[in-house]
Amino acid sequence: MKKIAYVLAAISLIIASYRCGPVKIDKKTPRQPESMDASLESANGAIQEETIGEKKPKKEVAIYITEWCYYCKELEKLLKKNKIEYKRFDIEEDPAALEEFHRLGGRGVPLIKIGAKLINGYSPSMILKEYNSN
Repeated sequence: MKKIAYVLAAISLIIASYRCGPVKIDKKTPRQPESMDASLESANGAIQEETIGEKKPKKEVAIYITEWCYYCKELEKLLKKNKIEYKRFDIEEDPAALEEFHRLGGRGVPLIKIGAKLINGYSPSMILKEYNSN
């Protein structure tokens, strides 16, 4: 009976390592630097600074919403939480915003315009992915 338990445990470990890949712990691996700036030495001995994580230019974000829309409110919370600046257009209060909404092919609210990309509906992962893409 114990042999069967050991065999089943071994099989489950093999399956888990197949799904997730082997886990290696190397205590000698140095920690990642706290700063995003790295200093590189050139061939002549002078030090050059290179910024690894340079900030990308911010994309313009415009949202077309209504006051009664639950997902529109959730969208605004998401944008504020992630410190994303945006222009807000209420399509029921502003006739020009409604006209632009229709021109863009809006089918429902919220309609999010990130740069040149349009996203219909509230999809946090898609919104953040598009905003953070190149």
